[in-house]
Amino acid sequence: MFCGIKSRISAAGRARLLLALAALVLAGAGTGAIRADDSAARERERLEREIEERQEALDRLSRQEEEQAAAPVKVEEEVPETPRSKAPEEDVMVGGSRQVRAGETSGGQVLVGGFYGVEKGAVVQGDVTVVGGGAEVEGEVQGTLVVVGGSVKLSRDARIEGDVVSIGGRIRDGGATVEGQKVQVAFGDLAGLGTVFDGGPAWWDHDSPLGFSFLELIGSLFRIGLLLVLVFLVWTLAPERAARIAARVRREPWRSGLAGLITEVVFLPLLLIVLVVLLVSIIGIPLALVVPPLMVVGLIVFFVLGYAGVAMAAGGIFERRFERGYTRYALLLFGILLIEGWSLFGELLMALPGPIKFMAMLALAFGFLVEYLAWTVGLGAAVGDQIEKRRLERERGRLAGGQPLAESRLVDDLDAQ
Repeated sequence: MFCGIKSRISAAGRARLLLALAALVLAGAGTGAIRADDSAARERERLEREIEERQEALDRLSRQEEEQAAAPVKVEEEVPETPRSKAPEEDVMVGGSRQVRAGETSGGQVLVGGFYGVEKGAVVQGDVTVVGGGAEVEGEVQGTLVVVGGSVKLSRDARIEGDVVSIGGRIRDGGATVEGQKVQVAFGDLAGLGTVFDGGPAWWDHDSPLGFSFLELIGSLFRIGLLLVLVFLVWTLAPERAARIAARVRREPWRSGLAGLITEVVFLPLLLIVLVVLLVSIIGIPLALVVPPLMVVGLIVFFVLGYAGVAMAAGGIFERRFERGYTRYALLLFGILLIEGWSLFGELLMALPGPIKFMAMLALAFGFLVEYLAWTVGLGAAVGDQIEKRRLERERGRLAGGQPLAESRLVDDLDAQ
């Protein structure tokens, strides 16, 4: 009950109640003060002064509470957030050139068949991708710089926050700040010639007016020469099998292509399954060091056999077109040039400046497609020839054992072989 009463009495009321109680105490003390000595009188005076000081403090506290109750409540105004400036959107341009001027802020850029430049004091907010051209940076790129089919030139004042990648070209770094990695894959490096002629004449330089590296052309010619050697060896060491594969390519190109695609898709999972099965068994652990490498070597052999057959089939187009008889090796040469010539033609087109680089990239892409089809169709024809060979061997075994056999079909197959 006392707690309930106390909660309904304000601070000032409680103070006055205490003063009244103190007054009663003083009154009782005054009754006995007649018989008290001088020390009791001094104690009473001290108590009176203390009561007056507390009364004044309570009055001041009461006035402060009244002023706070009467004062208006301040409502803090919400400060609207300053909208963030959006980065410029990425731009896509085909053909021509793009130069980001000093003091300009640009967004990311995708440029096909042209030159991209960033002057000192310019800022690019995003990634830059150049296909079939080159790039020169003197300012800042807040992203990754990728150039395919061209070179990258960085000045000392350039700053790249991401990676710098050049595929089919060079990275000319003059002391720029690159926070990421610098990745350079030149076509000449694929042939092992990337450093042989480094620092050679100006017409070998990727940044020369020709617009392409002489080493890239050497790399392509080296690859074509290597293919010629391999194909000639196949037709010299295994001419009958190569002829069967070439006949299968001419007779069943679509089926051979499908078989090659299935082989490419299935081979890697099959290799992993074989490796795991061999590793989980104690007996198979030594075989795990032999069987997977043999499978990879076998796949490479089938690829080379198939490519040799496709080259002969492609060379036969010249023989039928001009109705002339050519030697076997001349037909192989014509076939390889027909397969690889598109990529070589695209690299030669890279020598021309301006938007023609876009046409060069189309030729390179078409050349890649032709080469992939040649390797895939050849692989399928080689695999199909191997399956057919095994089937004929089994049928010969059944025929020798006196088992019933469709002899007419067997004779036809043997004649086709």
